[in-house]
Amino acid sequence: MLVFGYGSLINSSSLWSTVPNAFDLKPAFIKGYMRDFSVHASLGFTDTNLDMPVIPFCALGIKKAAKNKDIVNGIVFDLNKNDLEKLKHREIDYSLEITTAYDFFNPWKSIGKVYVFISNNNSGIFDINSKVQKRYLDICLSGAKEYGENFYDTFINTTYLNNQKLSDFIKITKYS
Repeated sequence: MLVFGYGSLINSSSLWSTVPNAFDLKPAFIKGYMRDFSVHASLGFTDTNLDMPVIPFCALGIKKAAKNKDIVNGIVFDLNKNDLEKLKHREIDYSLEITTAYDFFNPWKSIGKVYVFISNNNSGIFDINSKVQKRYLDICLSGAKEYGENFYDTFINTTYLNNQKLSDFIKITKYS
């Protein structure tokens, strides 16, 4: 079963903490979606980052974009059915949809149909003063860096934080 991850799941340590048997990870993108920090994660970290357990924060989510040309980069990975159930438990604030993923480095090459977690509650607001929020952002950014500079640049330029591009936020706050 192919799954597309676009937030903390692109961080290999974060992914493998839940599904250590995930394999065949490859950079990819999907079309027609936008990614933003708008999912109110009421449970906070539950299985990882246990020095900051159950503190709510604003997680990444995706939703249909106004333009079909908008993209979200992430990774595609393969799982067995049991691991998909573990991932569904971790991503409890999301529902699964199926879409097509494309190779990040060869955009004309379709990887095929993938499961993607779509946010159900986009009412969260990113709290720039929250330590747990910063930890989550760090996990996502370090995951994006795992796949190279072009992947990271695409990630920060196609991710929104309180209606502002993440790349602008990073420049303004000198964050990275």
